[in-house]
Order: sequence, then structure tokens, then C-alpha cells
Amino acid sequence: GAWLYRVVRGNDEEAVKERDKTKSMLAFKSFTAIKSMEGTEYWLTMLSSELAARILEERQTHGRRPKTLTLHFRSKGVGGSRSCPMPAQAVAEGATETSVQQLLLQHGRALLAKAGHEAFPC
Repeated sequence: GAWLYRVVRGNDEEAVKERDKTKSMLAFKSFTAIKSMEGTEYWLTMLSSELAARILEERQTHGRRPKTLTLHFRSKGVGGSRSCPMPAQAVAEGATETSVQQLLLQHGRALLAKAGHEAFPC
């Protein structure tokens, strides 16, 4: 009880444990409203490129591979998301940044299309 009393008040005297591995990867952009799928192409391309570089770096540095690809969006003040398994080819040995980027872009488009009108304007 005493420990909980201190912790809920922000008093925790345990040493901070440093982490060398991130638990998730994120590529995020905020932009003015886009009203159609065509308008998202630029942003999906940019996000997939950033994420591809991070995936390859994480694999090289820590030998880890992401399992899920999730696309978050906000439309008319309401958020939503769509997910799918990370494409196996995107995390395969020998995958290049360009090939990973193209797979992420393709799956990002599919996830956004799945959301349909719910995602727009985003």
C-alpha cells in the first residue's frame, strides 16, 4: 500500500532503466486536409520511404523485424486505423530499401482504401 501511495503521487525512487531497443517504429506526418485517395499519394510515399529505412536499420542493428503495419488517420475529428500483417517480403533477408518502400506503399494504399470514405477528408 505504501509503495502505491508514493507512486500515484509521482514519488518513485527506483533507478531508471535504460532501453537500447525501441518497442515500435513510427513514421508520422500532419498535413492539411486531403479529400481523396489521389491526394494521399505524396504522403504515403514519404511515410513508406521513412519507415523502410527504419525497418532495415532495425533489422541490421538489432536483428528484429516488425510484425504489423498499422495506418492511423483522423477525419472530421474522429480517429481510425487499419492494420495488416507486415508483408513477408518487406522483412526478408536481401530486401532493399526500395523494395521495402514499394511494399509498404502498396499495403498503405490498400489499408487506406479499406477505410474508404471513413478516412476522408483526412
